[in-house]
Amino acid sequence: MYRRIKSVPGVLVEVGFITNSNERYLLRQNTYQNKVCDSIIQGVLNYYK
Repeated sequence: MYRRIKSVPGVLVEVGFITNSNERYLLRQNTYQNKVCDSIIQGVLNYYK
């Protein structure tokens, strides 16, 4: 469960749905997980530029 804590910034990212067989497959792949992770990091870095 996502909670609102005002003293700590946070973000909730939905990268896929396990109910979708194609997305479920991708979510289990290390290469896809790394790609998602890199994209999230780049988005955070761009936000703080």
